[in-house]
Amino acid sequence: MTLFFTGAAIMVLELLGTRIIGPYYGVSLYVWSSLISVALVALAIGYWLGGKVADRVVQLDSGDMHTDEMDARATRVLYRLIMASGVAVLLIPIIADTVLRAMLPLGIRGGALASAFVLFTIPLVGLGMVTPYAIKMLTDKLKVVGATAGNLFAISTVGSFVGTVLTGFVLIPNVGTKKTIYLLAGILFVLWATWEVMDKKYAIAAIGIPLIVLCIAGLMSTGKLEAVEGFEVRHKTESFYGQLKVIDKENKRWLSIDGAGHTGINLNTGLSLHSYAYYFEITRFMRPEARDVLVVGLGGGSVTTRFEQHGFSVDSIEIDQKVVDIAREFFGFSSPVDRVFVQDGRAFIQNSEKKYDIVLFDAFVGSDTPPFQLMTKEMFAEVSGVLKDDGVLAINSFGFKQGKGVRIPASMYLTLKEAFPHVKAFSVYDKSEFGNIVFLASEGELELRRELEGCDIEGVCTLLGEMLSKERTFASSQGVVLTDDYNPIEAWGVMTSEKIRKGIQDFYPAEVLAL
Repeated sequence: MTLFFTGAAIMVLELLGTRIIGPYYGVSLYVWSSLISVALVALAIGYWLGGKVADRVVQLDSGDMHTDEMDARATRVLYRLIMASGVAVLLIPIIADTVLRAMLPLGIRGGALASAFVLFTIPLVGLGMVTPYAIKMLTDKLKVVGATAGNLFAISTVGSFVGTVLTGFVLIPNVGTKKTIYLLAGILFVLWATWEVMDKKYAIAAIGIPLIVLCIAGLMSTGKLEAVEGFEVRHKTESFYGQLKVIDKENKRWLSIDGAGHTGINLNTGLSLHSYAYYFEITRFMRPEARDVLVVGLGGGSVTTRFEQHGFSVDSIEIDQKVVDIAREFFGFSSPVDRVFVQDGRAFIQNSEKKYDIVLFDAFVGSDTPPFQLMTKEMFAEVSGVLKDDGVLAINSFGFKQGKGVRIPASMYLTLKEAFPHVKAFSVYDKSEFGNIVFLASEGELELRRELEGCDIEGVCTLLGEMLSKERTFASSQGVVLTDDYNPIEAWGVMTSEKIRKGIQDFYPAEVLAL
């Protein structure tokens, strides 16, 4: 049973790591790589160190047998090792924000790796020591050490499996990251304290009382959200896909997913604060006869709401039900329930029998880049299949004007050219080297079929005119055609993520990110 719980604890920590690091560094390929690398190194050290300690503590008599006294001493050391691991786990939510802030100057890659190392190495080393130590302790005769090791590793692995499923499917979306850490630490303390009581070490077991009380206090915390320097976190929750926050400042409201802003509205007017929400409207001037629209990536619902206000029939795809709930409760999203589909955008398009005049991609993951599975040659071919003749695909993305940061938009442009005869890209930088890039693709010509006039919001027609004046193309040498087999946009997205994260950190006080 002990190895079952410690095996579960290892995987729980690995999964929780992305949720702890995500608000500061995103949930990118580099964050996952950092956590896995730290976990592997820490466990390797733990296995080695556990074996060394076991050889010193667990001694066999001349008959290769344990004595009762030796067993008691060895078991005492084992459970105190578990207690020490519990203390290291308990410290994670206490020191996490300080550590994450301190590592910000190291950038996405260096900061994520250094943060993972500081926060998770010690608890994982301690938990890694348990199995080799237990193998030595439970091996009565050397000739059965193989069977003993196999059995114990099997128990630990089953625990890891249960911990992974329970954490990913139940604890994170329903309990939350910090409370799950307190629960994990509490279980380790209970395991240790129970042994101390069985060993009649009541005074030592009493040390566990304040530790367990701390864990219970963490679990019972209401997590009251307060204003920080003019910002107020109105809502915070976690889902299968990320940490979600609704943040207010004066008359403005933002939806933050893993620390990155996905929607912003003016609370007085309900209108989007982001220009990109209006860029998509160029499609209704290029296809004035259009009526059916598909939006992939809901966020707070600003894009869907705008097209519905113009009389379009809009279907919206959002992978996260909690995002839909937040859009309805906090962002005035009111699209009919039967027009909102909670599923992966690619899966919906693959199975859709309906045809659309316009398909809009406004989906991003925690790494601040579009989901890689939506940006491939194969995916764009599937999108072509759900577009009506002459229909338009529009994609919102980010990119740089020059340098290595051009690789992602250039690759998206080249990939779209593989699926559509007409492709245009518009860099809307507002005098910056970095900003939104809007891609348009169609079987038909991408030209205005109606004048830019009659906009219901002052300045939108001017904004769209400026957008059209910033068309750009990309050379084949600047990127590659993205496929399901080869799509490095997550790895290439470091510059984009660092730029976006720097902007977030400059805008939000660190205390808001930490809430």
